[in-house]
Amino acid sequence: LKNKGRKIALMGGGGALGVFSCDLAYRFGLEMPIFSPQTQARLKERLQAPGISMLNPLDVGTPLLPLKDIEALAREVLTGEPIDALVLLMLIRPLEVEIRTYAEFSGLEPPPRGSYLEGVLDIMTRLKKETGKEVILVFENRSYRPGESDIKAEAVAREMSQKFLAQGIPVYPTTERALRGLRNAWLAGRRLRNWSGTLSEK
Repeated sequence: LKNKGRKIALMGGGGALGVFSCDLAYRFGLEMPIFSPQTQARLKERLQAPGISMLNPLDVGTPLLPLKDIEALAREVLTGEPIDALVLLMLIRPLEVEIRTYAEFSGLEPPPRGSYLEGVLDIMTRLKKETGKEVILVFENRSYRPGESDIKAEAVAREMSQKFLAQGIPVYPTTERALRGLRNAWLAGRRLRNWSGTLSEK
């Protein structure tokens, strides 16, 4: 991470995960500033479902938001808010297991594995370059019942993690590890600045 600030925004599907993330951010000394009324109004143009929070974290209400909406929302947050990093939470199980089950049940052709994440990669790589701000991905892949693990979904997550990393975008398996990584990068940057200042004084 080059931009080692501690002001972050979190975006993803799942209100409970957002609340949990706020608690973690507070514990790790990170800041999650509330979005301005102007930003909230523009976000609301894209998100119409009831019960969605647009304060920060941004609860998009679904793990399968259209890619054009992901790009518009992420761009709005990265360009309109004084944050250092955007943490994007992706739920791998709905993307790589449940959507395929639904398609097969409905007699439809399932999407190619990893195709949605490839689209996210293109978007986030472009926004990172345009804004100069950090983008961090979380690939949550939790199974909720014994025996639900999907080896192919896990393989997609590993492969896509390497592709994101090649573009300078860190990928973590949990929100907790992502926020801890951000905290550690911020502390390391602060120590480096203090050390540089001490040397210049000498």
